[in-house]
Amino acid sequence: MCSYQSGGGKQPNTVGRKLSWCAQTPRGTNPMYVPRVLVSSWNTSPGKRAFSVNQWQIVTAATKPSLLQQKLTATDSLQSFDKARAWLENCVNTHKNCRPFPAAAPARGPPAGSRSITMPLPALLTATPAAFQAAKSPARLIDLQCFGKGSQDACVFSTKGHLFNYACLSYSWGPSAFRSYVTTSSNFKGNFRILRHGEMPLTIRNAFDICRKLGFRYLWIDAICIVQDSRADWHLEVWNMASIYRNCCLTIAADLSTTVDDGCFTYYSPAMTESLTDQVEIKYHLGEGEMSSLFFCHLKGEPAIKRMIETSPLSDRGWTFQERALSARVLHYTDYQLIWECREVYEAEDGLRLFDSKWGGLRTLCGLVGQEDLHFRKEDYLLRWYTEIAQPYSRRRFSVWTDRKLALTGLIEAMKSKINAAYLGGIWVEMLEFGLCWGRYDIHMADSSLLGPGPSFSWAQVVAPVFWGQFPEECRSKLSLVSLVDFSEGGSAGVNLPRVSCGRQVPMWLKVNGRLKSAKIRLDLSDPEVLGNAKHGGWLDDVLTVQGDYGDEVFGDVTFDNDIVVDQVHCLPLQVGICSDGDEFYYALVLERVTPEFGQSLFGWKRVGLARISNGPRHWRMGSFHTITLL
Repeated sequence: MCSYQSGGGKQPNTVGRKLSWCAQTPRGTNPMYVPRVLVSSWNTSPGKRAFSVNQWQIVTAATKPSLLQQKLTATDSLQSFDKARAWLENCVNTHKNCRPFPAAAPARGPPAGSRSITMPLPALLTATPAAFQAAKSPARLIDLQCFGKGSQDACVFSTKGHLFNYACLSYSWGPSAFRSYVTTSSNFKGNFRILRHGEMPLTIRNAFDICRKLGFRYLWIDAICIVQDSRADWHLEVWNMASIYRNCCLTIAADLSTTVDDGCFTYYSPAMTESLTDQVEIKYHLGEGEMSSLFFCHLKGEPAIKRMIETSPLSDRGWTFQERALSARVLHYTDYQLIWECREVYEAEDGLRLFDSKWGGLRTLCGLVGQEDLHFRKEDYLLRWYTEIAQPYSRRRFSVWTDRKLALTGLIEAMKSKINAAYLGGIWVEMLEFGLCWGRYDIHMADSSLLGPGPSFSWAQVVAPVFWGQFPEECRSKLSLVSLVDFSEGGSAGVNLPRVSCGRQVPMWLKVNGRLKSAKIRLDLSDPEVLGNAKHGGWLDDVLTVQGDYGDEVFGDVTFDNDIVVDQVHCLPLQVGICSDGDEFYYALVLERVTPEFGQSLFGWKRVGLARISNGPRHWRMGSFHTITLL
């Protein structure tokens, strides 16, 4: 936070004002250089203004912000491609977190000296095989130079396990009923297919142009590099998705497009005419006696970098979440301007919206999985999974809702090495009390039956945005009230795919120890307002009555997962927060008893919602345990 004082509440450009300021230099910068600060909001009071500082860039002495602002043009301009090349080369050569490990034994390729990750950019992008982590290669790639540099046509070929430097495209397919551009078993003959430039949709043609102008020869696009009418090939490449995106050199994100026919480029946006206002200059001497200035600038109009990306059509699509999160680098084509994202920084083409993970407390989505943090514990990665991966992912939509169970497989595999625990359809068995503590906060996007069978205790079985319960700030300590006894993964690798034995599905289940409490839910569903609130999600206040161990009653709030349940239920307290004044705050599962179906012999409990109780009695943490099975 920085502030300056001016007599009589004068405006920032008033001559003769008296200024006072304080600023914290970003970690890792030289204190002899002055950071330029972009101010996102102004707090005005008589005789004083306060600046909310959220973006920094080191500038040289006597440089004014107006000279730093990059005037924008269409994103297919020479200027935009020059900026993209500069970002890419800088990231490849200077960002340690964005570098994959060198391949120990490449299949074939150039002389050993060209395998350095700091090789010149043209050599890096055309070398075959890649100077990247030895991993399973995509089964197929698009060769943009198979007919020579003078041709716009391309081809699809089988990589046969060889490694290549390639880019990926992240885009929205859209609702097109007929997709002649996709690869099928009928048009991919002899492990080869010709792609006529004029027959490709606009987004794919634009991706071809972007790759060629940035120096990439090879490109991966799911619709073209996966045989779409082969379920075996499709499932194989889905399981290989982590490797495909983690080992690509760059992901091109068509953020502005809602269909494959919309293209990547924007030709006008408010950012092209935006200018800095309310500039305040603070002059002072550097350590060596040189004069420099600290500029405060009010940036109006355009949203911040993350908002440009998160509100784009692409960020509504389910599959693109892990495509972005697994990539080391993403070049975003938004409807405002070009945005660069990698595991260390966000940058905008106009040079005014900056973000660096070294400043602490912030991460790019690319950095959630790929950036190594030596200070992170297993608990930190689990919190990251639920609050920064599962929670935003739950808001994404799918054309085919069964894909929701598959579109996280790459991230699951990437996180397993950090968490080292079993994964049950959305829930890790470590730190179970927090993983189960999720609730629905908005209306269902589709019927949950479209997801197919799955465990009721998992957020992945609810087609709606979810949240994880947080304790009030006054809760100084927290205790877990459940413990894991046993579990069954049921499906393959716990990704929520049902396993079948003797013609019957084998369900996932959790067996836990906890204190089961009898409860009632009182709702007047004949009241349209009450019914509407229950369906919309979020907390319904004071509708739960829990029977205590000593005849006492405790009232709580409930959010329902799918079906609205009234009358008799049970509660399983998950965790308790103990406040400084001695009060206790509980989260608990709301459960119904389940009888065996389809000849199964497994009795258990079905989750129907989440409860919060802000005045729970202390004896809830005492008493005898019950061992129950959550299905």
